Amino acid sequence: MTRTVIHASDASRLAPDREPEPSDRERGTDVACHVRAATADDVPEMEALISHFARQNRMLFRTAPDILASIDEFLVARGSLPGDALRLVEQPHPDGDFLLGVCGLHPVGLGLAEVRGLAIHPDVAARGIGSTLVDACVERARDLRIAKVYTLTLVPRFFEKRGFIQVDRGTLHLKVWYECYRCPKFANCDETAMIRPLDLEPFPQPA
Repeated sequence: MTRTVIHASDASRLAPDREPEPSDRERGTDVACHVRAATADDVPEMEALISHFARQNRMLFRTAPDILASIDEFLVARGSLPGDALRLVEQPHPDGDFLLGVCGLHPVGLGLAEVRGLAIHPDVAARGIGSTLVDACVERARDLRIAKVYTLTLVPRFFEKRGFIQVDRGTLHLKVWYECYRCPKFANCDETAMIRPLDLEPFPQPA
């Protein structure tokens, strides 16, 4: 399996009163991580990390079977953690490293895909891992020739830095709301809808 080693230095802070997405604050401390497609071996840590924030009402719960059923949509960032960091699971990963973050790209049809499920380990927040994962999902969307990617977020400024623009939620296709009924904030959603129109950007040329 090919792995990309990345030194993440952009913003990725998790605030107690926000969803597990990055803000604009930077600490300037690099974290070496590798980003790759998620596998079944990652599922226990993915479930634990997502549940960590879901218990704080900051994202939706996803069971291990739910995650496994859509495992091909997820990317993970893996690397080292400080010795006193939160351990998500007791059983060590076969590779001997730790889950630092996760993010998914969910195609919904009509040339549209959602960047979703972004969660960063709290002990390596604000180290650029969120930016790295979102950028990797955007590149995956390019490879799939997806015209537009969107997200629903409480941290619009972070996604603006990643090339997303705010749009009226009513302009999004109905398929976008396939999972919203599960959200406790469904009746009073305070998230911002954002889109990045990849079809209007120059296609990156090979180096």
